[in-house]
Amino acid sequence: MGRREFEQKGRPTGQVISISDVDLLDISTEGVRFRTHRRLSPNSDCTFVLGMNGKRNAVKGTVTKSILRGTKRVENDYLPVYEVALEFTDRKVSKRELELFINELSQEKLTIK
Repeated sequence: MGRREFEQKGRPTGQVISISDVDLLDISTEGVRFRTHRRLSPNSDCTFVLGMNGKRNAVKGTVTKSILRGTKRVENDYLPVYEVALEFTDRKVSKRELELFINELSQEKLTIK
């Protein structure tokens, strides 16, 4: 590696803003498990936004697992498929709201952004 041109002070942080093409595998009031084409690092924090019937709920969480499960052919390319487990932490949505949301899932299609 080359020499740094600047002195690093502190640790840089980032946030996942948007991931599309998420396949929901499991959800509870404690967390969510899904498949995506993007790798999320274990122990990283992110905000998971659930949307249904025009309502959006943002829940903060920590990635507890991110495993490469294979690849998926999309047009003339192959994309990685990761299985990610996210444990909900500091949440703006109460457990009761999540329970109601989960109950609605059995009757409606889920939109995740």
